[in-house]
Amino acid sequence: MNKICRATLFLITLIAFESTKAQDDTNSYFRLANATGLDGKVHFHLDGEDLNPDGYISGETTGSLGVAATSVRIKASHLQCEDAEQTFQLTPGQQTAIIVYVEPEKDSKTGEIKKRLIKFSTLDRKADSKKRTATLLFLSVSQSIEVKMNNSPINLTALKQSDIAFGDSRLTGVNITVAEKKIGDFDIEDPGDYAVIVFDKADGTHGCISFYNSRH
Repeated sequence: MNKICRATLFLITLIAFESTKAQDDTNSYFRLANATGLDGKVHFHLDGEDLNPDGYISGETTGSLGVAATSVRIKASHLQCEDAEQTFQLTPGQQTAIIVYVEPEKDSKTGEIKKRLIKFSTLDRKADSKKRTATLLFLSVSQSIEVKMNNSPINLTALKQSDIAFGDSRLTGVNITVAEKKIGDFDIEDPGDYAVIVFDKADGTHGCISFYNSRH
């Protein structure tokens, strides 16, 4: 059986997990996100199988996936980078966000980029709540950045999560800007936690990934 057929069968299995998740909290759930900021696509391999032969462009996520396991081995590959592989522990009935980003390795004399290294980060999910909140993560070689969410400034420190709460019950949408340039937006009509990931792009600007960080 070729790789595409195996990947197709694997995805069918994942869809089957997804369809039964409301009844079965013994499954573990995770989402993969490409925050590399590079042209081209990242390929995610789960326990040796390519999740999507077409790959994922920067800013894309896999959506929520369910597995009957408490750990997964993820490999991420990109034509401009060395492959990276790591095992992640999962909690049954809970969601884990796994994000890949890039750290450049520069020549100490010229400052030129010698190679790009794929790194992994995870995003915590807040406990179920009737409130509307956001968990923010900045993935960058810079130490910090100021982002604005609907014109309210928030200072983010690289590789550290920040939490905010949306107190205005009338608010239904959020715009995210850096240096007065919009990099993303998301709707917040439903209670719960929303993930916001800000990352470096190869051209020196910034990208953004956002999604509803639900239990499943």
